Amino acid sequence: RSDYFSRTGKHLGSFISTRYMHVSLWEKQCALSVERKSILAVRIIRGKLKNQINLIKYFHKYHKGVSNALIDRYGEIMPVFKRILLDLKQLEGHEDYVVRLVQYEAKGAELYWSYLKELIRDDGVCFEHRERHGATDLVNSLLNYGYSVLYARIWQGVLFRKLNPTISIIHSPQVGKPTFVYDIIELFRAQAVDRVVISLIQKKEPLKLHEGLLDKDTKRLLMQNIAERLNRYEKYRNKECRLCDIINYQIKEIAEYIDNGAKFRPYIAKW
Repeated sequence: RSDYFSRTGKHLGSFISTRYMHVSLWEKQCALSVERKSILAVRIIRGKLKNQINLIKYFHKYHKGVSNALIDRYGEIMPVFKRILLDLKQLEGHEDYVVRLVQYEAKGAELYWSYLKELIRDDGVCFEHRERHGATDLVNSLLNYGYSVLYARIWQGVLFRKLNPTISIIHSPQVGKPTFVYDIIELFRAQAVDRVVISLIQKKEPLKLHEGLLDKDTKRLLMQNIAERLNRYEKYRNKECRLCDIINYQIKEIAEYIDNGAKFRPYIAKW
């Protein structure tokens, strides 16, 4: 198997041998019941929200004395996060799980970005809201570029485990789009990219835009720090593992859940 990505992490194409493809696993992925899809989807999004919460706790531990506004924001959002997590658990087994799951995820994102906005308010950057496509501000440009780096790694992991990257359980299927990769990346955005971007901003690193795009030095610095984060060790299943290996283990566990019904537990970062 050969995979080709652009410098920004955009997938350009793959050559896959018929001997490599695991057709039976693809069939199981297609035939996954709504109940089993909902269980996997809910656990992925619960993992995403818990990783966002734990990143907030991590930063708040060091910055809670910065301003009363930050303390107030923290106090406002944490009880709401707790209610969302409790409500999410009830969605396992529901036929309409996607619509409700996306609503809870969106509410969690609103809380999460509102805290990070307050956190970096005094760091000399302008960040009003999260913007995915066509962003021209520094923070969103850093996030988007970082996600593209992570996206390529998730894509490679999905193909390595012989899963079909287009058969999604959360994101709506799109022609030619690897929507299952979009599902899985949700588990790791906060800890692999957001943590790095916020830290770079708060360290006053020389981060610059040129004509609405990140300049070469900024891209290099960001990629270097994401690589360091991915190679950092943390505890996973009672052993020390690099984050990049945890990503591969999680994709392996998802493949086993689809293949033989093995239990899937999402990665939750410590804080």
